Amino acid sequence: MNDENGNSNSTPDPEDIRRLWEQMMSQGFDPEALASAAGFDGSPESLQQLFANIQGAFFLPTPPEEGSGVNWQAAALKAKEIAKVGSVALDDKDRKNLTDSIGIANLWLNEATSISEVAIEAKLLSRTLWVDDALPLFRALAEPVADRMNRSLGEAIQSQLPEELAETLKG
Repeated sequence: MNDENGNSNSTPDPEDIRRLWEQMMSQGFDPEALASAAGFDGSPESLQQLFANIQGAFFLPTPPEEGSGVNWQAAALKAKEIAKVGSVALDDKDRKNLTDSIGIANLWLNEATSISEVAIEAKLLSRTLWVDDALPLFRALAEPVADRMNRSLGEAIQSQLPEELAETLKG
């Protein structure tokens, strides 16, 4: 049922969706080529990774901030998850050895160069702490690009959709 502006007030007819899907498939859409381009080789491991990625895309902890095309909280969580893989925990002895090494290096550099001493104290970072420190800079660099890509992709998809599907998705 359509209102006076031609907008549908009910859910889309499954038969209409089936016809639209068949129309898209008849225009040369190759699902195997798409899967191959996405790195899916058909193995169980690849399938498991595909489902994990899809789940991660749909079940984000919070939506992106208003006006942002990127969910930076989800990006930070994923980056920390990746950083934890293969990370080595340092004990107090390792920390002391590294701190002593930095002190020795600073003494040598002060004698061997005319460069002024570093104004901030060196800090020991784990991979996850590096993510925390680096993400604000990465966000400042990447957000304008990501936002424009998000808008461009949305515009491109809208312009390429068959008219019937575009009408259905508008609601």
